[in-house]
Amino acid sequence: LELKDHNGKVLSHNFYWVPEKLAELDWAKTKYTYTPAKSYAEMTALRQLPAARVEAMASVNGDTVRLRLRNPSNALAFQVSVAVRDAKGQKIEPQMWSANYIELMPGEQRELVAELPHKAQSGLMVMVSGWNIKPITATTTASKAVTKQ
Repeated sequence: LELKDHNGKVLSHNFYWVPEKLAELDWAKTKYTYTPAKSYAEMTALRQLPAARVEAMASVNGDTVRLRLRNPSNALAFQVSVAVRDAKGQKIEPQMWSANYIELMPGEQRELVAELPHKAQSGLMVMVSGWNIKPITATTTASKAVTKQ
């Protein structure tokens, strides 16, 4: 599902996995913030997803990280998530990404952007993982601002 503006620019991108059998909720036992399930959605087909491969390239400019992800495989890359870590492997908090837990169709590429809480130090790594991909690490390159004369 994509929401686009009047110029065709994508404003929001959503992906839904619809199970063969939906959950059955027990509405009679609803509490203020919770409705229990009589039966759960049938999601076992997710176990059958073939392995996918994701490529990642990251760049840093000040406190902004740009990550380009690409799925060169013939399988859906499901629930891909990313996290920036410092040179010691510690997760930098907070991280505000433009999207998280995304799906990449075969051949699809997307760019994600994160704002870090402070100017980035050298040696940052972007960890990429997902439901059916092997985790990878994208090392970052520093972007240099181009000054127009």
